[in-house]
Amino acid sequence: MKKKLTLSIEKEVIEEAKILAKENGTTLSAMLEQYLKDYILERQYPNALREDTVEYQKLSPETKKRLENLKSLAGLLKTDEPINFDQIRWEYLKEKHGPI
Repeated sequence: MKKKLTLSIEKEVIEEAKILAKENGTTLSAMLEQYLKDYILERQYPNALREDTVEYQKLSPETKKRLENLKSLAGLLKTDEPINFDQIRWEYLKEKHGPI
């Protein structure tokens, strides 16, 4: 079931994202929805982006395709500070499994 969502995003970002969506034959809404799905997937399977893991090998072809889409988005979003993905993953695992 689809539901409307109102977001506040800088005008320039919206314009660039619309161009990117059009170049990829999709809509901004569809592109954002796919990005969020892929982000959620990566959070559910934190090691799944590494193709050399058993976890990755167990994934369905559809899920692997979604992960490839996620990889292609790497670097698309800019922040003021660098993102330490290893630290984020470690914090997630500590929260999920408790302290070691």
